[in-house]
Amino acid sequence: MEFVMTRQEAMAGELKELMLKGLLTETEVKHIVARRTAFESALIRLEPKKSDYLRYIEYLMALEALRRKRMKRLDLTGQGPSKADYCLVEAQFNVFERAVRRFKDDISLWVQFIEHARREKAVVLTGKLTARALQLHPSSVPLYILAARHQMEAQTPGGARTMFQRGLRLNPESAELWTEYLKMELAYIETLRRELKRTRDLRKQLIKKVKKKGEEIPDELKEAVKEDESMKEIMDGAIVREVIQSAVEAHPKVVLFTTLRRLLFNHPTPLRDSLLSELHAWLVKLLPRDPHAIKLSAVWWIDDNWTEGSDIVDKLHSANSKMLAAVKSEDIDAREMGSLYAQWISQSVRRVNSTPLKEYFTRSLHSLIANLPRTRLCPTLLATDLQLAALRQAEPDAKAKTLTRARKYVNLLPTSAEIWIPYLSLAKDAGTAEWRTLWNEARDKARGSVDELCRIWLWGVPLVDDVKEKDEIYEELLKASMQHPSKDLHPHLLLQYIDHIYETAPTKSRQQRLQHLVSHYLPSDACYRFCFSKEMHSESSSKAILTLLYERWRQIDGEEIEAALRYGGWLLRNGDGKGAKQVIDRTRTILDDEGRAILDENWVAMLNAPDDEDLDEVEMKEEDVVHVPPELEAEDDASDAASTSSAGESDEVKPLDTSDFISLNVEW
Repeated sequence: MEFVMTRQEAMAGELKELMLKGLLTETEVKHIVARRTAFESALIRLEPKKSDYLRYIEYLMALEALRRKRMKRLDLTGQGPSKADYCLVEAQFNVFERAVRRFKDDISLWVQFIEHARREKAVVLTGKLTARALQLHPSSVPLYILAARHQMEAQTPGGARTMFQRGLRLNPESAELWTEYLKMELAYIETLRRELKRTRDLRKQLIKKVKKKGEEIPDELKEAVKEDESMKEIMDGAIVREVIQSAVEAHPKVVLFTTLRRLLFNHPTPLRDSLLSELHAWLVKLLPRDPHAIKLSAVWWIDDNWTEGSDIVDKLHSANSKMLAAVKSEDIDAREMGSLYAQWISQSVRRVNSTPLKEYFTRSLHSLIANLPRTRLCPTLLATDLQLAALRQAEPDAKAKTLTRARKYVNLLPTSAEIWIPYLSLAKDAGTAEWRTLWNEARDKARGSVDELCRIWLWGVPLVDDVKEKDEIYEELLKASMQHPSKDLHPHLLLQYIDHIYETAPTKSRQQRLQHLVSHYLPSDACYRFCFSKEMHSESSSKAILTLLYERWRQIDGEEIEAALRYGGWLLRNGDGKGAKQVIDRTRTILDDEGRAILDENWVAMLNAPDDEDLDEVEMKEEDVVHVPPELEAEDDASDAASTSSAGESDEVKPLDTSDFISLNVEW
């Protein structure tokens, strides 16, 4: 606690100055001291959590937002700098520093620290942080992007280029890093182009003045003109072309070509068409037989955000012809290429409004299927043809022909769940009387992903209106799914059945059905978790049902702790503290030392957490920042509404994202 007391003494002067300026009241200062003392105490635990640091930082950021808002309302922004202007930001940096020292290996924490320093315009600190972070994580792509962005903001493109090249030596297969490198070079060329235009205009004016006076043009101006001519190669994209060549040779993958193409399409540069042509040539050269590359090449000159028009029709026809030729080619994987072509046809038909164009795509697909050898047909081609046929059928004759075609496709590939799904849909729309027989056949023969199988196995349930008959169907499905080769099908059907029980059954009947379910259908831990959650949030939740679920759930290996915490937490929230303690104590007796430590830690956290909040993600409430009297709160809100339109980016405090770092998209 001595360390906490030292921190309290350090914040005393800062809070006193804020109070003297009228930014905080005495009551608010007391509240802030209490909150910050609690945060500091959490950080000196033997095992502090990352969330402790992040919650503390978020609280300090909220305080800083309040200070800036009141500074504007009281019109104190024009005064000279004082400690009150930066003390809270300095405190944020201090907590961030302690966090990254504690969790050195957490790249997301470094990224948040660097981003926050950049938002606060701490240029020197940002540079030091990127250097430190890269020393600890020399192969981290996001850190190299941040370091290069910092160099560009400091007007040192050479330093940014060095950072990218260093990162690419360690991560030559990073499409994100290559894309950001190319983006930087494109931005540099455009900046250079504007600068050269400005200097050329000034130089022309000087030369005119010199000639008007009859004087000789100075050597400095002549040398400047020669330098402009030497820059022509750079302005024509020589460096950018070298970057593109290095990227595609180091990482010749479709994902890289896709991201670079998207960048060039959207970047405002006069070099766009020439660079796209060169990148396309590399795609054709390096990936001549890759189905994904062939599809990308076919749609290369079609903007991702295209709309219908005379120019787009020719491009769509060209793309369709190229992909048709690729599907028929013996040198290319017909199944993968066919799947890609079918997906593109389906997307195009749904996107266009022109009926002739829809007919063109649909007939192209149907003609391809009719002419392809059986060995080169893939399920996606056939399924897409049936889906598009369903969109077109309006007359009874058309429905009958489509059903005949669907039956033919199913006979060709009887185990494909992808084909059975549209076949069943067509049969339902056509009002087929023998839908149960067809459904049974589909369940027996179809094989595919668990999502596809679930769609087939549950297809006939909505067609039944009687609740009792639905229960019988679910029982039949569950018994059959226990013998199915797919081990994931049965748990998914159980979840659907549990959902059905909670939608239709009263409490007493629900208990009987759940008793039958846990006794006969071997529910997994996910089923118990789902069922427990449904019962806890039910308006008529029953202790008897929860006890039944808990006693069964705890018997699964590895689920003892979660089952005890869930059930004990429910008992605690419903006033049965004694019963909750008995559940926890009973579980402790069957755990080893490590398990008991985990159980105790989570149980203590649950006891200390507010009733309606989870310890690991406590949301900061406005009234928790400081205790604001009602009259001041009303004034602050009114001031905030009045200053919203005039507030700049420097006054905006963004909420801290405490989620794990996934990706970073830098806008130059």
